[in-house]
Amino acid sequence: MFVAGRGLTDLLTAAPATAAPGWDAWAAHHSRTGRPVALLDLGDGPAPSRLPGPGAGAHAWRDEVWWDLEPRPVRLSASATDGAPPSWTVVGDGHPRAAALAADLAEQGLPVREYAEAVPLPGLTEPVHAAADGVAWTSRTTPLTRRTALSRKLDLYCAGLIGQQIVAMTGLTDGRRMTDQELRRRIDPDRRLPALTDFCLRVLEQEGWLARDGDHWQAAGTLTASLATALAAESGLDELPGLKRMLRHVTAAYPDVFAGHRTPVSVLYPDADTGLLDGWLRDNRIPLDDCAAALEALRDVVRTATAGAEETGRTLRVLEIGAGAGRLTWPLLTEWPGRRGIEYHVTDVSPLIVRRAEARAAELGLTDLRFSTFDIAADPVDQQLVRGSYDLVLGYNVVHVAESVPTALRRLAGLLRPGGQLGLVEVTEIARWSHVMWGLAPGWWDFGDELRTDSIHLDAPTWLRAIEDAGFTDVRAVDASLASDHVVVFAAGPGPGRPPGDGGLLYLPRTGRASADRWREVRERRPGHAPAWVVTEDPDSWEGERLRRGLDPSPSGHAWGHLEVPRLDPGRLARLLALDPPPGRLRLPDGPPAPAPEEDPTAPDAGSAAPAPATRVTPAAPVPAEPSGTDGPDGADGAGGAADTNGSDGADGADGLATDLAALWCEVLGTPTVGGDDDFHRLGGDSLMLVQLSGLIGNRLGHHVPVTSLPHDLTFTALVGTVRQLVPAAEQTRAPEVTAPAPLPGLAPAHLPDHVTLLRAAGSGRPLFLAAPATGSSLCYRRLAGHLDGSRPVYGLEAPGLGDHRRPLTRLEDIAAHHVTVLRQVQRDGPYLLGGWSYGAMVAHEMTRLLEAMGESVELLVGIDGYLPATGGLPVGALPHWLVPSLSLQWEARFRPRSPRLVPERPEGGLPRVRELAGLRFTAGVPDYVRLHNTSIRALLRHRPRPVRAPMLLLKAGTDHHRRTRLGLRLAPLYGAGVTVRPLPGDHHSILGSRHVPALAAAIDRALAPPADPKR
Repeated sequence: MFVAGRGLTDLLTAAPATAAPGWDAWAAHHSRTGRPVALLDLGDGPAPSRLPGPGAGAHAWRDEVWWDLEPRPVRLSASATDGAPPSWTVVGDGHPRAAALAADLAEQGLPVREYAEAVPLPGLTEPVHAAADGVAWTSRTTPLTRRTALSRKLDLYCAGLIGQQIVAMTGLTDGRRMTDQELRRRIDPDRRLPALTDFCLRVLEQEGWLARDGDHWQAAGTLTASLATALAAESGLDELPGLKRMLRHVTAAYPDVFAGHRTPVSVLYPDADTGLLDGWLRDNRIPLDDCAAALEALRDVVRTATAGAEETGRTLRVLEIGAGAGRLTWPLLTEWPGRRGIEYHVTDVSPLIVRRAEARAAELGLTDLRFSTFDIAADPVDQQLVRGSYDLVLGYNVVHVAESVPTALRRLAGLLRPGGQLGLVEVTEIARWSHVMWGLAPGWWDFGDELRTDSIHLDAPTWLRAIEDAGFTDVRAVDASLASDHVVVFAAGPGPGRPPGDGGLLYLPRTGRASADRWREVRERRPGHAPAWVVTEDPDSWEGERLRRGLDPSPSGHAWGHLEVPRLDPGRLARLLALDPPPGRLRLPDGPPAPAPEEDPTAPDAGSAAPAPATRVTPAAPVPAEPSGTDGPDGADGAGGAADTNGSDGADGADGLATDLAALWCEVLGTPTVGGDDDFHRLGGDSLMLVQLSGLIGNRLGHHVPVTSLPHDLTFTALVGTVRQLVPAAEQTRAPEVTAPAPLPGLAPAHLPDHVTLLRAAGSGRPLFLAAPATGSSLCYRRLAGHLDGSRPVYGLEAPGLGDHRRPLTRLEDIAAHHVTVLRQVQRDGPYLLGGWSYGAMVAHEMTRLLEAMGESVELLVGIDGYLPATGGLPVGALPHWLVPSLSLQWEARFRPRSPRLVPERPEGGLPRVRELAGLRFTAGVPDYVRLHNTSIRALLRHRPRPVRAPMLLLKAGTDHHRRTRLGLRLAPLYGAGVTVRPLPGDHHSILGSRHVPALAAAIDRALAPPADPKR
């Protein structure tokens, strides 16, 4: 289409266009969205003698020549220039995702320092204050911190555990005198943890067992008796079984940690797994503190204050710092009805924890999330966080970890836009047991500000004062939290302040609302920024195109640049701005990602003497097992998978070791390949990831490689060399033994821990522990226990959440850790006998792994028509043959809760008898066991099975020799001592019934019988 007239454009004329305004905008819009339009301005002179060249756009006839006005197209094939600005400030103007786009640009490598709005937006102060005033404080049970007598017993017990180890390390005896230097040398010979040494001595001094006399320490004459009395205080701590186990575990490791045989992190997180520690902290009969109530108060305020965020027309940005195990994260995100219109950014200092959070979010189906590492002790801008770009910053027990709380708070203040809110839960009381445990955590003793002297925490008034001194306003705490051990505080951010004007300025207006006057105001408020660019997306109407043209720089002098894009692509935009293009009107066409930079002509050619590139190793991809039928997780032939990490072993197998280690290296660091000079720490590895790497080498390759044996500057070449040196010794040497406490006397049924059921009290042999199936009750094993030979007691392990008013545990690792805690109250020391039917066998497998990580052993793992597949490191739900049947089971449990598939066999007496047999009960709405069953199945689908050293006996119903052989081969990678598959009559749901249970019991008796004497 040609549109011709006079005065249609301002091109090459001093006078403004005289025709109807916006013809050029109308033509440009229609050329993009429909029929191409050529706009012909005929000028004031003689009519043109010819038409312009083909193509849409604006054309002007001036001095007998056609002139075209088009934005310059740009290519992205060049490299960044030295003239690019050192940093950028992004200004949004009504664009709903402008702040998120600033963050995207930073993640793409553009040095974005600050984000601001051209027009101030409403803050969150009023809705947050209103929500905080009405929030409920739901502390239903008095926590340990407010149980004075119980806390004193626990303090005494902690002192006894510490004193026991100090005496063992130093040789202190009653009344002995020793110099301070000598005492510390015997505890911590290389001064690895001097602050922990100070704490231990301070505790003994507070109890009166040690006295300081100048440069000497004097042991009390009753030291031995006092330690015995303190350790006996354990008998009064029955409400804290998990905490007692954790304290014994940690203090028993003190000698090895001080001697350098173990790293502190490996004590807290064996194999980098948080499940064991989390399980101990949860498995107590009373809450340890008020953190649960404080977290729920914070979450309630956030949900209420952000309700209706989607209706504001812009994206609300929330940053969580120090997410850790996700105690704030996942309950908030999964129970947040108004989360539409909110972008949530999850961060933690550990890359490993961040990757686990990403996997967890994917499992939960959560979207609109961003993930990155963030160290609160470093400048956020250097970590690609943009100042002034967040509406809400949340944190749970993370700010106190910073070396300087005032500095950390000031940096957090800069991340908030004006009117944005800080929401924190911070501990205000730290008990002795917390120092005993967390004293091994990195950074626990590294505080160095004027607010703290001998402990990492602050009290509530000091927190409020520190937040106000950092520049926050409207500082307000939830009233109930001021009398608690955790304070919940909110404060309004001052904004990032005015940065120096030495960087680039990027203006992002909303499509169709571009304002030349607003853009002028932005430039006037921020003088000195150069270069300055406007970026606009193609509008939906020609009127929007007309407004867009008002942002064009003058053709006579380009004071800024105007970049037109079909859509905002952060990667392409960041690369273009890094090229430092000249100002003017540019257009970045839509298209695929920019090509790689062109080859440097100054680089040496093929014949030049140039260093050879470092050899890189790409680990082999996991090879899934072939399908073997349609059965699923309840004991059928679900397909497993195994990672093929053997590679090409070469003549002597050395290359095979390197390939195996390369696979583990890449798995831990999340990199696709590895080169010999790659540095573990420079690639983002931290102490927790180093523990994970050491654990994987042991679990998958069978080589004991302690973290302390690895060099500080750990390259991949150094790792391979270290493992090669240790392999011969590793085959003959076990990990340092942890001193085990004395065994408990036998427990009568009335004194069993919660969640333990005595199914048969008979015999003096080693007990058999059977983990409950997915419905949570172990009473389904009662008939089996009666048919066993009576040579040993049989215990059932119940799952929390069945009739005890507790929430079901959502991770299989947590269920196993809970079972290990209660199991060791019945049998302190191994070897152990474990088993389970269906899902119970899977939990028993994870229990085996946890016990082995603690230095214990499992004599036999018995799977009754249940097992975990070998997935090659993938979640179980990644296997279709497990995912589909699992989803079917969840549906049936929810909508057919009386299905016989949920309990073994339907005995006489109908449904009441079924419930009695399985220990199940119905409540209003969804039955308890249905809720627990579906939670357990979801936990299974997220679980990543890992190998164990113990042998496995799988008693499989309804299978033939060929299927048993194939199943045994698939499961072999998970069991270091081998797996045996034996057939049984019946099917998955009748194997525990009266008809088939005698054969099942006989098979278990044969497996547990002592070997025959060859002399007889």
